[in-house]
Amino acid sequence: KRACILALNRLGVKKDYTTAHVDSLIKLSNLQTGSQISLPKGIIAIKEQNVISFYKPCENNFAPVKFSFDTFKTLNYLFSVKPSSFDEFLKEKPTYKSINGEFVLREHFIDLDKIPADAEIRTINEGDIFTKFNGQKKSVKKFLTDKKLNKTQRKNLIVIAVDNQVLAVFGVEISPMLKIDKTTKNIGKLTCNLV
Repeated sequence: KRACILALNRLGVKKDYTTAHVDSLIKLSNLQTGSQISLPKGIIAIKEQNVISFYKPCENNFAPVKFSFDTFKTLNYLFSVKPSSFDEFLKEKPTYKSINGEFVLREHFIDLDKIPADAEIRTINEGDIFTKFNGQKKSVKKFLTDKKLNKTQRKNLIVIAVDNQVLAVFGVEISPMLKIDKTTKNIGKLTCNLV
């Protein structure tokens, strides 16, 4: 109970909760992943794997943009697309950054010449499809769930996509369509960092 009250207090809910709210949080810990409850002041508590996450829904105002070299910011992350070189690609080891011991953000190198002219950088949409390196196609939601990313982590990620075909999920994975090979001439580097 004490942990529930401390979590509510840290989110600014100091007086507006009842014992029923605290009891609901305790019950939530025994429900299946994805279960959620509403709390005072618009706070949502959601069961995610072995934890309960609290968040206040807010609009992610990231509008889709044509693929370009730039830096992009969502609510929690800072993404960048920069030109790179074979030397950097060969020298650099993948960068892993653990967040709360779960989510790993990485840098990815891509073949810039394989980016379609109509590609855009945007947030994840319902119905998006991702092709893994083994050729298997999955919905992006299922792919990210398999990677153990919870709902709050997924909602602010951005992708490179053409229509519903996702070519890269920043900080997570690139599809084989953008992979560097013997014919690659122009390399780009995708990075993802917590803000």
